[in-house]
Amino acid sequence: MKSKVTHNELVSIGAKWLNKSAPNIFYKCQYVCTELTCAGTNEIPDIVGIRPTGNILIEVKVSRADFKKDFMKKSRNSEELQIGKRRLYLAPKGLINIEEIPNKWGLLEWDGKCIEIAKHSEDFQEDKNAVNFIYYSILRRTNKPQVFEFK
Repeated sequence: MKSKVTHNELVSIGAKWLNKSAPNIFYKCQYVCTELTCAGTNEIPDIVGIRPTGNILIEVKVSRADFKKDFMKKSRNSEELQIGKRRLYLAPKGLINIEEIPNKWGLLEWDGKCIEIAKHSEDFQEDKNAVNFIYYSILRRTNKPQVFEFK
């Protein structure tokens, strides 16, 4: 089953939802990155929301094949720490059954107009070292090395 929405379109929709429309303090993020590549992490998250109490990772899936392929990632099948205190899949409505969602993961569904939470995520322990690399990567991209004076 393939969706009419593309992966890139759904990534953009999901990032805006996480930043502006997420319904509660467990999900809404003031800072959101898409397709962030950086050293020190074992994956490239489609969407990562930055929060002081733990980050939100969202993996976007627009086909069944892509969803099934996700389970072959090394990071999905190990006890090794990963990015995201909360981890969710975002897919077009009906693409993924709730029973297929891995333990503690959540599910967001796009109905063509809005995103709804089909299953809430439980808390994970986040890889703090990988998170530090993400923060550094974001700061590095802010243009140039600088001194922040907070007086």
